[in-house]
Amino acid sequence: MILAALLGGVAGADRTAVGQTLLAHPAVAAGLAGWLVGAPAEGIWLGLCLTLLMQRNLPVGYESLRDTTSLAIAIPLAAGANAPQWSYGMTLVVGLILARPAGRAINLLRTLALHNRMRLRHGLEAGELPPLEFYHFSMSFLHFLRGLIVTLILALLLRLALKVTGSFFDESARRTLEAVWWSAPLLGVGVLLRQRARLPWILLGLCAASAGLFLWSVA
Repeated sequence: MILAALLGGVAGADRTAVGQTLLAHPAVAAGLAGWLVGAPAEGIWLGLCLTLLMQRNLPVGYESLRDTTSLAIAIPLAAGANAPQWSYGMTLVVGLILARPAGRAINLLRTLALHNRMRLRHGLEAGELPPLEFYHFSMSFLHFLRGLIVTLILALLLRLALKVTGSFFDESARRTLEAVWWSAPLLGVGVLLRQRARLPWILLGLCAASAGLFLWSVA
């Protein structure tokens, strides 16, 4: 749990303040989190689900509608290794709801960064050299701390949701959650296909992927 929480902090800083090396991308963060907790296959599948479902909310630029980065780490952390598939479906559904308020913390830090930017500008206009390094490192640390705390809170809430509701679910409910877990990428594909402007690029990507698989199979 400690390593996964630290990953949440590093990814939180990478998302906005430091590096932006795609470590904060849900596909990367979920895969690493799954590997850390002993569920690499579930982590890769989760990254695929979040990438397709939240394609308009990926950590790019100023967009911050849902904190999909922390969610990608919190779900494997909450479900753990050797968990039944319905538990991942459950945490995915609940996590997508909780990720909305979790994203508000990013906006708060960005508001603080904008306030610091105005202070720096006023300082330069007054002929004073502001402490640029202090502002940068302090904001980087706050983003790291936010990612760590939000990841832990999401993981604890999701684990609590599993414990509270797990005993009430019958076999049909668990099968439904398993179906949600396995069909989530299809919903994302449906959203992609609705965007006609991107349809040629989607088809080109599918053709390129198919050609790559064919060459790999005959090699």
